[in-house]
Amino acid sequence: MTSESGLQLAQQLIRLPSTPESGGEPRVAELLADRLEAAGFTVTVDAYADEHVNLVARWGDPGRPALCLSGHLDTVTVVEDDWTADPHAADVVGTRLYGRGAVDMKTGVAAMVRTAEDYAASPPPDAVPLALVLTAQEEVGSLGAAALTRESGLLPDSCFLLIAEPTSNQPMLGHRGALWLDLLSHGRSCHGSTPELGENAIDKLVEALSRVNAWAAKTATTHEVLGRRTLNTGRIRGGVLRNIVPDFATAQLDFRTAFEEDAGAIPAQLEELLHELATVEPMLSLPPVYTAPGNPWVRLVRTIASRHIALSDSPPVARFFTDASVLTKAFGDVPTVICGPGSPDQAHVVDEWCEVDDISTATAIYTDLLRSASQAQAQ
Repeated sequence: MTSESGLQLAQQLIRLPSTPESGGEPRVAELLADRLEAAGFTVTVDAYADEHVNLVARWGDPGRPALCLSGHLDTVTVVEDDWTADPHAADVVGTRLYGRGAVDMKTGVAAMVRTAEDYAASPPPDAVPLALVLTAQEEVGSLGAAALTRESGLLPDSCFLLIAEPTSNQPMLGHRGALWLDLLSHGRSCHGSTPELGENAIDKLVEALSRVNAWAAKTATTHEVLGRRTLNTGRIRGGVLRNIVPDFATAQLDFRTAFEEDAGAIPAQLEELLHELATVEPMLSLPPVYTAPGNPWVRLVRTIASRHIALSDSPPVARFFTDASVLTKAFGDVPTVICGPGSPDQAHVVDEWCEVDDISTATAIYTDLLRSASQAQAQ
């Protein structure tokens, strides 16, 4: 059993940049694989798409369903000039750990790994098998989790899934899904002084976006817990020069959907709405995730968390999406809870930070959960 704290491991992980431009996921995976193998786990590091890797670590009887803890190895990009300190120094200032990944989500990964190491070193009687699933490219649409599902035999049978994304250690019941679509408008170029001779693709795209926003407001569906479907236009691109009529323009749309069937119908509905203005190109579709508050696993996690934090009156849901959109279904629609250190408001921000105490609290919750789960399965 190591005496190293979750904070110290989190600092090591933050000091290994794993942003899209750094290509650092393999270095993070290698560090964690060495540790988990030393702790007695059977570890598989699975490479895909040349420079990306997932890590699956398993401990206990492979014939029994495992309790699965999951997180991701990558972080979003960082513009260092915007930060007041080195985003990869992992400095502790006062009660806060600073750095890219301090919340999303190297502290969550560190808490899971430290819990796993101690659990394997001193397992309870009838210990429930444990699996850690650590993925790449979660930040760009759960691509690593999707790659895992395409590899036969890598994922264990699971009885329960916990995603350690930042929730201030509040157990959350799920989240809406994500539907990403591109709108593509085509026109005909000509000189900017004679626009009547061409066809302006940007003008067509602007009209298309106006229709989409009006349609989205009129047809938005609402789940009683996950909330209302939302739409954000995240990026618009088009044109070459101000004095050339643009022949191409595109917009990136981000729907967050509470119903899987809703997401399935939207592309065709927009194609019909925009047929003369733009084409619709689906880029990503991740389903919503929801486990009812009365589920025994949800009640267990909330009971355990209540020993360490003040719980919200009713179980909340996350605003963001997670790898649960892929893994929950891959495991057979198992009960899923999202619970991890750090405030979700700090995800992706400049000068990202996590309260140091959140890391030890998450480790304590995970440890109690594993031991309580073992007792529950033994009964």
